[in-house]
Amino acid sequence: MVKIWLLAALSTAAFGSTITYNYTGQNFTRCNGTTTGSFFCPSQSVFTTDYNQASFTFSAPLAGGLSSANELTSPNLSAWTLSDALGNASFSSTDVNAVNELTTLSLSTDNSGALTGWQIQGPAFAPGSGTPYFGMLNPTVLGKGSGLQEADSFVNTNPDGYALGNSTPGSWT
Repeated sequence: MVKIWLLAALSTAAFGSTITYNYTGQNFTRCNGTTTGSFFCPSQSVFTTDYNQASFTFSAPLAGGLSSANELTSPNLSAWTLSDALGNASFSSTDVNAVNELTTLSLSTDNSGALTGWQIQGPAFAPGSGTPYFGMLNPTVLGKGSGLQEADSFVNTNPDGYALGNSTPGSWT
């Protein structure tokens, strides 16, 4: 039995298997700080069906016991995507400007390597830039000026933009 396990472990290392972590956020519950939306928000029936999505592929599983480890510069990170479920915006490691799009990837794991905490952001938040912004946080933080707990956010930064958010972190598969 030990020989079979050792052979399997060596084969996995030799052939360089990868692992992908997929994040699915909770549906957004507010736009511009209210549950009904305001100003330039999409209708409530639209924004409450949207949520953040992210995917990160590494050349090896994350180590156990990570505490806010900066994985953005990890040589093991081979691919990533950030998007929202309704397709309003997406960014990917294959984009020409990818180096400027994923700005934060800080991950924490339990002893077995399961994700327990995260801070994912990108691109840099720039009001009025026309470049959408994604934020995914656990533990949650107080939202930018809203005073509300923020787990996920998606911001349309056009001059007539809007900010979607929720206070419940998503899940990983």
